[in-house]
Amino acid sequence: MRKTVVFVTHDIDEAVTVGDRICLMKMQAQIAQYDTPERIVIHPASEYVSEFLGRERLARRMSVVRIDPKTLEHPDGGPARDEPRVPLSSSLTDALAAALTSPTERAAVFDGDRYLGDFTATSLLESLRRASAEGGIPDAAGV
Repeated sequence: MRKTVVFVTHDIDEAVTVGDRICLMKMQAQIAQYDTPERIVIHPASEYVSEFLGRERLARRMSVVRIDPKTLEHPDGGPARDEPRVPLSSSLTDALAAALTSPTERAAVFDGDRYLGDFTATSLLESLRRASAEGGIPDAAGV
């Protein structure tokens, strides 16, 4: 059974977290943007939407964009033993947090039991660039 639930909030972080679709409204009930959380955060439709998202927009982008497997590094010998492991489905925020706890400043990315490569600061930047250029979340299914 499919259901539609309308949830009204003034907290964009809450909307991004719980919503499948977000309708950002201006005064006089004008729709500023109606889209997925990912597209609103990555591609605001107007200056009004950008200002509503605020200076924390980068952090919000990192929370909705997933690791892009095409951006991973492939060190000889695979991951270091003390490297934290993260699933491919991780957000960039989670992957960066894991990498920052590692002495190597990397996190080993796995799809199930399969090692795909290492997430690094370069992976973070490239994943954000690719998501912006492609207009959304990288498709991990093609890995």
